[in-house]
Amino acid sequence: MERMLARICREGGARVRTNQLIRNLNVRVHSSDNRRIEVIADGLPFYSGCQIALDATLVSPLTCQGNPRLNSHIRDAAVLEEARRKKEQRTYADVVNSGRCRFISADMEIDDIWAPDLVTFIARLATV
Repeated sequence: MERMLARICREGGARVRTNQLIRNLNVRVHSSDNRRIEVIADGLPFYSGCQIALDATLVSPLTCQGNPRLNSHIRDAAVLEEARRKKEQRTYADVVNSGRCRFISADMEIDDIWAPDLVTFIARLATV
């Protein structure tokens, strides 16, 4: 997924870096922070030209016991919404709230459902 996202961003005209430490971005974090973002895209003409951080995750609508997860049996993308919420509120809250870097949760379900933010991002790249 990460290589696919990096290639799509390059083809859209971005300068791309992969597996970058958050402490090396335009975000204030402690110097010992070892979290990484899969794809960083710079130089794109949308989102006001700010740095874009894409975190890719492949999620399953089923638990390891085979039970449906988080209303996934009721509506499509329920698991994607939960994954995005956890990333934005817990894992990468400082990146999301920095104002200097645009965070995109580039998530996919294994049954080929893409996160709405990822679809929007790729659609914008296609118009560049």
